[in-house]
Amino acid sequence: MKELLDEAAKAVRSLEDALERERLACGFAVSDKADRFYTMLLLQVRLDCWRGWLRKLESYSRRRSVPVERRSAELAKRIESEKRTVPGFVTEETLQQLLEHIRRLEGQLESGQIGLQERHGAG
Repeated sequence: MKELLDEAAKAVRSLEDALERERLACGFAVSDKADRFYTMLLLQVRLDCWRGWLRKLESYSRRRSVPVERRSAELAKRIESEKRTVPGFVTEETLQQLLEHIRRLEGQLESGQIGLQERHGAG
């Protein structure tokens, strides 16, 4: 995840620099202004796309960069108690919490935030 954030930030900085160069070049009578404005328009569209992508990556990173917490015992108790009340039934809220916890753990595994010992449960 960190590499993706770095690449997106690098692309945003590069496009901001290129856009600024084009703005400064508009003052010179060397080239056609319509061509410069069209180039600036294309650069601005690309910059907006990259900024949107960077914001989305940052939101994913914030959502998934929660410290590892051991919730398996809590979720197992909750599932067992729900199965006792109505056999074979688990509430939607419990399933959503379980899925969200799994997504966080997968995100941390992908980004390398969880060490090898924590992955395998070794002490």
